[in-house]
Amino acid sequence: MTPPPASPPGPVDLAAHWPVDALDLDAYLRRVGHRGPVTPDGATLRALHRAHVAAITSGLLEPLPLVEDAPRRQGRWEYRLRRGPDGAWRLRERATDDWVTVQTFTEEPQYPVDVEVANHHTATDPRSPFTRQRVVVRKDDESVRRLIDRAYTWESPGHPTRCRTLTDEEYADALVGEFALTLSEDEIRALVNSLPPPDADAAVAPDLELRSPTGGHRA
Repeated sequence: MTPPPASPPGPVDLAAHWPVDALDLDAYLRRVGHRGPVTPDGATLRALHRAHVAAITSGLLEPLPLVEDAPRRQGRWEYRLRRGPDGAWRLRERATDDWVTVQTFTEEPQYPVDVEVANHHTATDPRSPFTRQRVVVRKDDESVRRLIDRAYTWESPGHPTRCRTLTDEEYADALVGEFALTLSEDEIRALVNSLPPPDADAAVAPDLELRSPTGGHRA
């Protein structure tokens, strides 16, 4: 006997799969430094997005509409979305006179297991750049600053990229001053002790100043 055909799947209720009730909202708002309203509207989304980028990760300073549109400026940065022949979206960033794809994504629903598997891979796989080196990134309207082990770089649209190699003391100061991380002395000491030895042949830019933990600058 032939079974009846299966019914087509209904719309996916993503809210039922994500444990949003487990989110400590107050702790998250403190972590990203958001002190404004939390009304569920576009203004709050933009403010939270910007606070999240400034405190936790680099990326878009504000959300983009999911449409192929003219380039949109965010501070000194320019972005646009393009859909590829495979149907996936490409987030493109202007790099001097060219456009560079910085992220590719689809509109397929995402579930907690997708995030858990991806996070597990980046946190444990020996081929992951996040297990082979220490990575700190901070982006704002004007520039993006990266600290990859001892290599500190500063990039801003329309300006040449500048690099310098940090000493142990400079590295410790940069974590707190340049990247505004809240770390204990033991955590900072452990990070410094895990660094590879300084490379005497690495590039140095003595004119590239770093913010000190007290808010000033050190040459």
